[in-house]
Amino acid sequence: MIFASATGSSGHSLSANGPILHPTLDCGVLNFLAPRTLAFRPLILPISRDQPLLMRLTDSSKADEVDIHLDGVSVGKLKKQEIIKVFLSIIKGFYFLRFIV
Repeated sequence: MIFASATGSSGHSLSANGPILHPTLDCGVLNFLAPRTLAFRPLILPISRDQPLLMRLTDSSKADEVDIHLDGVSVGKLKKQEIIKVFLSIIKGFYFLRFIV
């Protein structure tokens, strides 16, 4: 999966046939890589500086852990029962995502 901010949607999301979001929107797009069926569509989700988006592996997941890459750089693994918090950050007028494991 790819999770991109509105700023990153024109590169990251678009490369996986996802939508481009206006850069000033307080949202991100969750897009699937190599989906098995047409039922897997991109999701546009709200993000704020105050209320994070929480991401985790479900208990029914076949994988015990997944690799985490930020801008193509491996930064670790997400294991079951761990949570990633995604916040919106604004730096010099640009919107970015901040990940906290």
